[in-house]
Amino acid sequence: MGKIKSHILISSLLLSVCLVGQFLLFSRSPFSEAYGGDEPQYVQMATHFIKYGNLPKATVLEKDVLEGKVMGTPKPRLFGYPFFIAFCNMYRFQPEHIRIRCALVQFFLIVIVLGILFAFACVFLGNTFWLYLIAMALGLQPWAFEYARSLYPDSVTASFTSLGLIGLFLFLIAKKGMAEWASFFIATLFLCLTFLFRPEMIVLVFLVMVFAAVSKVLKSKSWKYAPCFIAVFLIFFSFNVAYRYYFSGKVQIHSLYKIYQIERKGQMLWLNTWFSSEKIFQRLIEDAPHNHYENVYDNFYHKLPSYAFGDTYEKEQIGRAFEILESKKKHTLETHQIFKVIAEKRIKENFSVNFLLTGFWRAAHLWINLETNSQLLNYLSTISKPIRRPILGGFLLLKLFIYFLAIFSVFALIKRMRRGELRTYDYMTLVMVVFIVLRTILIGPILGFVNHRYVLVAWPAMLWCVITGVIEFNTFCKNKASLSV
Repeated sequence: MGKIKSHILISSLLLSVCLVGQFLLFSRSPFSEAYGGDEPQYVQMATHFIKYGNLPKATVLEKDVLEGKVMGTPKPRLFGYPFFIAFCNMYRFQPEHIRIRCALVQFFLIVIVLGILFAFACVFLGNTFWLYLIAMALGLQPWAFEYARSLYPDSVTASFTSLGLIGLFLFLIAKKGMAEWASFFIATLFLCLTFLFRPEMIVLVFLVMVFAAVSKVLKSKSWKYAPCFIAVFLIFFSFNVAYRYYFSGKVQIHSLYKIYQIERKGQMLWLNTWFSSEKIFQRLIEDAPHNHYENVYDNFYHKLPSYAFGDTYEKEQIGRAFEILESKKKHTLETHQIFKVIAEKRIKENFSVNFLLTGFWRAAHLWINLETNSQLLNYLSTISKPIRRPILGGFLLLKLFIYFLAIFSVFALIKRMRRGELRTYDYMTLVMVVFIVLRTILIGPILGFVNHRYVLVAWPAMLWCVITGVIEFNTFCKNKASLSV
């Protein structure tokens, strides 16, 4: 018993030390009072709510954009994250403290999730030194904390999603009684809260909840939870529709698929027909509009790779679209149509490459990239290159190691599913893998994004797969040792 406690205590201490290090990196640089990207929208909505007790309604222009009468980006965002910002800043509201207060809450929510995952690792792994490896993997990886300092909803959505998925696992393994109902309540509450933060979560939560309901039916032969899932989902779904009615007077789903950004939809369709990267996506789809497309023709068009064009006609048409962008300082129906026509032409001429393979590329690119969080990069920028590069290389190896263990755990899970020999922790892995796959397919191939920020929500799920990968490796080593004896 003492040996078991020593492994758990020392590995817990190791994880704590690593998380303290993450906090030092997190808090090292000053918290900026300036807002960038979509942050002003969330802050303005939150500030309005704190001051007046309600949310702003749509202007005439915003209604026209939402109804598709004029080109533009649909606004505002969903109300969940502005409420979160308001909640974090309700006590003695001071505008200059908005970022730091939200950041602290977001950071510690991620810490809570990692702590729960580690606690489950201790339960399922037992008396083994592999706990130290798990503690280091959870504590050293910087990717789960990447957007904790930003006023984007991704970090808090990741935490709520993870808590909901853990609740689903507890629901699947729970016996009849209060434990079953409590885990059901926790799972549905946190999961349904997420689609008040990010619109695409409506689809993902619905699919994950259907999967859990079907799994419970197959396991317990009881249908009683299926209507309960539907009822809770519809309650939160009605909040979304009610907000859209409040905002614009229309009975519709608010923001669902509006992340396509109508004014840039044609351009995204074209980008998705060739093997573009996150850097290109960031510069053209996110940065260029904020810079009013200044010098976009010279700085972007002339630097495009040759495989972005199938022939001279495509190159000329895309060049014309960029010239219009630079002169008009915005997208027009003409630029949208040019990009759309070229995208359709490329897909028609080579569907397998310009549609299927590029979709797989986007899915892979969401996970396989060299990005890491700004806190770590800011710290490493003070260190000389000969030291900084090996450290960054070490984090790249850590990411590859995480993926290796996750894939290893998936193969082990599939093997036991075929045999009908699922273990208790396999149900958690099953839930996590289903979410990772659904999230990746929706964001990359379907919605067409390559920004790794959009899979931050699934990073804790990936880390659980790392834990089960270690458990499987431990089992493999034990079986091999027993065979050799």
